[in-house]
Amino acid sequence: MKKTVVLAAMVVVFVFTFNPLVWAKEMPITEENISQLKGNWEGYRRGMNDMGMMIESLTDLEIFNDTPPFKCEFVYYGSKKGGFLRVPFNNGIIEEGKFF
Repeated sequence: MKKTVVLAAMVVVFVFTFNPLVWAKEMPITEENISQLKGNWEGYRRGMNDMGMMIESLTDLEIFNDTPPFKCEFVYYGSKKGGFLRVPFNNGIIEEGKFF
């Protein structure tokens, strides 16, 4: 019994120490760090549906260049229009640490 408790404690310490999701912090996007973000990204987007309920949808973001105006494409999965929706942006800007 004592071994099980010690082993469980070690697993918890290991997971919280080495899991990057636990210690990852939100970082604002700037013109200085956009070059590090160029490429493909996958994550979840939170928003409201037609009925005012909070939803999360799987989203891909591809950033094509690292100089303004930024060119990128969002792909939202699970949309009403055939499973996914592509939204290209050709004049993307960075404002208050967020991509618009």
